[in-house]
Amino acid sequence: MYKQNKRGAIELSMTTIVVVVIGITILTLGLRWVYNIFSGFGEQQQQLERLTQDEIRNIFRRTDEAISSLQSSFSVEQGKSYNLEIYIRNIKSEPHKFRYYFETSQDSIPSTITPATVLGKIKWYREEISLQSGEGRKDIAVFDTRALPLDTYIFQIVLECIDCGPTETPQVSPIVMQVSPK
Repeated sequence: MYKQNKRGAIELSMTTIVVVVIGITILTLGLRWVYNIFSGFGEQQQQLERLTQDEIRNIFRRTDEAISSLQSSFSVEQGKSYNLEIYIRNIKSEPHKFRYYFETSQDSIPSTITPATVLGKIKWYREEISLQSGEGRKDIAVFDTRALPLDTYIFQIVLECIDCGPTETPQVSPIVMQVSPK
């Protein structure tokens, strides 16, 4: 009788071990399956975000304005650079030459810095641009915030038609930049 109890104890232990091993296997497979499902959601979310941004860019380029940007205001950490996409378009019925530039005034920037210093921190294509009627061009203006104090800066992007005549009014698009702490 003593041997029977011992065999039962061994069988119970083997059954327990088998159940535990099967449980751990199922748990591992289940966790892996859940992980794969949620990692797929993250990839789909990133892809959807990219598609949304691309569609916003496409819609914005179809605007009737001669000069525009995707963002009229943005924030950048002090000491970092920011790339601002700018779109210019010939909305006139014939080909023309254009040039765009940035303007700011002392009232639109911190009093501790001059407009010339602020404008010197922006890099953009400064040559004249020839565009056919309805044709557009994208450019990137780089705002370098090194040595700029923390504050809000207000600019205007001005697009002028070089060969349109003296009565032509330049097109203007406002931009607000917030230089924030690191």
